[in-house]
Amino acid sequence: MSSVGDASYWKQKYEECKFELNEFQESSAELEQELEIQLAQSEKRIKDLESSLSRSQMENESLKSKLTQVTKESTEKIAKLQKTLSEYEAVNLKMSHTIRTLEQSNDDLERAQRALIVSLEDLESQLNQQIEKNVFLETNK
Repeated sequence: MSSVGDASYWKQKYEECKFELNEFQESSAELEQELEIQLAQSEKRIKDLESSLSRSQMENESLKSKLTQVTKESTEKIAKLQKTLSEYEAVNLKMSHTIRTLEQSNDDLERAQRALIVSLEDLESQLNQQIEKNVFLETNK
């Protein structure tokens, strides 16, 4: 009976192991299925991120190109404005010099006019004196 007891013991052990194996296989299959789902989700996420990275890199290159173009245009515009400013400053300097020259000439003309007025007044005074002399001489004759 010992061999039957042993067989029954081993049969029970076998059944327990078989049950555990089946449970393990089922849980492993479920776990494998979950891991495959997670892997598919991760692969999709990686693909989406790679696509997003590619778009971002293209946008970055486009923005770099635009920045370079805007910088070039701005530099050219600044150079043109600086040239125009220099031209205006030169014209302003020339006009300031011309204004000073005209003001000096105007001062000289005003001085000459005052001198002429004084000379004219002197001549008028002398003329009046001569007229008075002539009248006096004419009346005394």
